[in-house]
Amino acid sequence: VNIIISTLIFGLGDDYSIFMMDSLLEKYRTGKNNISSARSAVYLSVMTTIIGLGTLIFAKHPALQSIAAIAILGLVCVVFVSQVLQPFLFNFMIQHRADKGFMPFTLWSLLKSVFSFLYFFTGCMLVTLAGMILVGLRPFGKTRSKYLFHYFLSKYTGSVMYIMANVTKRVIKAPDVDFSKPAVYIANHSSFLDILLTTMLHPKLVLLTNKWVWRSPAFGKIVRMAEYYPVADGAEDSIEPLRDLVNRGYGIIVFPEGTRSYDDTIHRFHKGAFYIAEALQLDIVPIVMHGVHYSMQKGDWLLKNGVSTVKMYPAIKPGDTAYGEGYSQRTKGISRYFKQEFQKEKAQHETPRYFKEQLIKSYIYKGPVLEWYCRVKIALEDYYEPFHTLLPRSGRFYDLGCG
Repeated sequence: VNIIISTLIFGLGDDYSIFMMDSLLEKYRTGKNNISSARSAVYLSVMTTIIGLGTLIFAKHPALQSIAAIAILGLVCVVFVSQVLQPFLFNFMIQHRADKGFMPFTLWSLLKSVFSFLYFFTGCMLVTLAGMILVGLRPFGKTRSKYLFHYFLSKYTGSVMYIMANVTKRVIKAPDVDFSKPAVYIANHSSFLDILLTTMLHPKLVLLTNKWVWRSPAFGKIVRMAEYYPVADGAEDSIEPLRDLVNRGYGIIVFPEGTRSYDDTIHRFHKGAFYIAEALQLDIVPIVMHGVHYSMQKGDWLLKNGVSTVKMYPAIKPGDTAYGEGYSQRTKGISRYFKQEFQKEKAQHETPRYFKEQLIKSYIYKGPVLEWYCRVKIALEDYYEPFHTLLPRSGRFYDLGCG
């Protein structure tokens, strides 16, 4: 009898989950919120079932009491699953992300993201241990031990990027870029991956960081051991510590915007990087990164399929007055040049095919017919690349279709 009752409860749980999922999906597809109606129906069903079977708990026969106990316990479990756990998972993976303008998770994308972050945090612990040995104990002397730690750190950040097999990496370097010669490298900042991409370029590169990176419980100790310098109080007080790093052959990576961009646009450049370059008489090497924001944007930890391009432009010499005289004018001139080159990269790479995944993910969980129509339609249209090639960038367009 208990097996029969368990089967009944299992069937009710299936029905409750289907009702809730249908309401959740309807809200996601159309915006109509019928979740409260589905909840009311489920609670009414649970109440009548408990009244019908739960009263047997007062029976004198142990078998009847067992039926009631199993029914009540089973109903509590299925209500928790259908009314608490299922909506929580749906909102976490789909609805709340859609409300924020993010792509919904799939099981595969969730596994990829979790694996990458686990690899990152595990590696952080190993690099911290290596730093405590190399930087703390200095088994090969102070200078060589620190270089070995930077070398280990650079290879580790590169491995984090290349373990993300769904993200294609392209590094393009101008012929005159020489990492053996100290310089100030300026880069746009729109993703956490920017830090990994820049530090993997060469062991003799240090970052200027902000306070949260310096104090991070996950990788703050690594940042401090690698002598990444916090500049929250301004660039003026950082000249002498940075001069020591430059004298030891290290280049300096700076994100002139100061913080990550939410919208993949380049914001106002601060003057700190250009002041440092002028004070230390260093070349300025622009590094334009494209596609990194799409792969992992600020405020989101979904790792999307994409192409991340790191393009290093020719070095700007200290005496080059093409961008202005003095660090204040050079900040504005180089900022304009940087934004122009970034727009060229966007125009070159952001064709309709670039947005393929974003378009497809907009239609998943909205019904298999609609999703697969979208997949087949855009594939047959070659992801609308012919339209992008044939049509001008601006003008008046008339759609004279037959239906």
